[in-house]
Amino acid sequence: MFKFEKSTFINQSPEEVFEFLTNPANDPKWRDSSISGEWTSAGPVGVGSTQKTVGKIMGREMESTSEVTVWDPSSEYGGKSVGGQIPFDATQK
Repeated sequence: MFKFEKSTFINQSPEEVFEFLTNPANDPKWRDSSISGEWTSAGPVGVGSTQKTVGKIMGREMESTSEVTVWDPSSEYGGKSVGGQIPFDATQK
């Protein structure tokens, strides 16, 4: 299992940063490998919500479906793959 850790200062409130980073439609704005993203479940967003993302990995376009596993606004967000070529389980704080 890989563990990545990175800290970045963003001059916005924790609520604004959380809202921006957890909206899959914003992925192409901050992840170079992202092509698109969207929620695929009805709101409100929380544990169990699903999303579809399309990214480019190693030159190939890949679609992934994931499910929210942790939802603690302004603090922590987690998800796991439930469809796609690359399995993952990730948490962001």
